[in-house]
Amino acid sequence: MDDINEWHKFKQKYPIGIEVEGKIIKKMPFGVFVDIGEKFLTLLEIIEMVGLNYDHYQSNQQFNVGDRVKGTVGGFTDNNKQMRITQKKRKRT
Repeated sequence: MDDINEWHKFKQKYPIGIEVEGKIIKKMPFGVFVDIGEKFLTLLEIIEMVGLNYDHYQSNQQFNVGDRVKGTVGGFTDNNKQMRITQKKRKRT
């Protein structure tokens, strides 16, 4: 199966609004990459983290490699085949 078909199936498997859980595998200044057990990575940006204290984040007291995190699927970035998750509750319109 080619990468494009796998990406489309992945997006269908994880519709926006569904909760996912995984392990942080990489920490960056803008957020963390999470492995949910799939081929494609998931990004939890710092602006989407609940209870974040940026000083604690920077000093490795929060959201570290190996930690498990939960989030809700918020969207997808097709050009780099990445799922984005949020820990914040969204108002339904």
